[in-house]
Amino acid sequence: MSIFVDHKALKHALKKLKDVLIVSPADAEVLTYEAVSALWKNKAPTLPTDPLTKLVDLHLGPIFVAFDVFFTTALYTDVIIGTGFITKALRLIRFMTGATSGNLTRNYHTDTHTTPYTRVRFGWSFYVNYLTAQDAYVALTPTTSELALGFIGIGFHINNGNLYAYNGNGVAYTQTFIKAVGSMELLQYEVKMCGTDSTPTSIEFYRIDVDSAQKVTRTLVATHTTNIPSMAAMRFAHQIKTNEAFSKYLYLNNNWIYWTRS
Repeated sequence: MSIFVDHKALKHALKKLKDVLIVSPADAEVLTYEAVSALWKNKAPTLPTDPLTKLVDLHLGPIFVAFDVFFTTALYTDVIIGTGFITKALRLIRFMTGATSGNLTRNYHTDTHTTPYTRVRFGWSFYVNYLTAQDAYVALTPTTSELALGFIGIGFHINNGNLYAYNGNGVAYTQTFIKAVGSMELLQYEVKMCGTDSTPTSIEFYRIDVDSAQKVTRTLVATHTTNIPSMAAMRFAHQIKTNEAFSKYLYLNNNWIYWTRS
């Protein structure tokens, strides 16, 4: 569907407003209220100050400003313990452990995300195969070290084919069973911080479903109020480990951040 806008009529209507001042308008500018002058002025939109914005895939919509941080896989640091490997493409990272018990492959993002947190959703699209004797994480964490139960962060944990919502503060952790997953089953999930940036009070975990008409539905699958980490500088991190002499795989399709307007 297309909408016709009579720009001459719109310009005439705006001129009638005494508290609006538009000077040299440019594409993508928005009307912003300036308290000093008590006027609405055309200005470039103000985005959160964050190093991840250099990877921006910007969508200005009625609800959110979205950032797809997965386009530049070069900004991930890879760590391989054992004989595994990591392969990368524009929309896929594949982690393979190698067939020795204790092997693991992981990566973490070079950049970190700072506040705001309570107006932000963080998401992952991923899947695994060979579900026995495996341990995998997709997470947001300040650490660049190996991920294990109790690590500081939030995200999702797959252990022996079971998917859990996870958060930890470095001393203790909270984990809630979500479902048993199938081999190569696409999993799309998000986390949302609630409360204030300095003191989050809870974490909400959502399943993301997209229908044939591309309509997105978010279903709350868990809420955690204990062992919430201090939300300082966080980074995306992903890991899979094998606990038997058989190689395990983690496939990461995408991850994302978006700022809600409220």
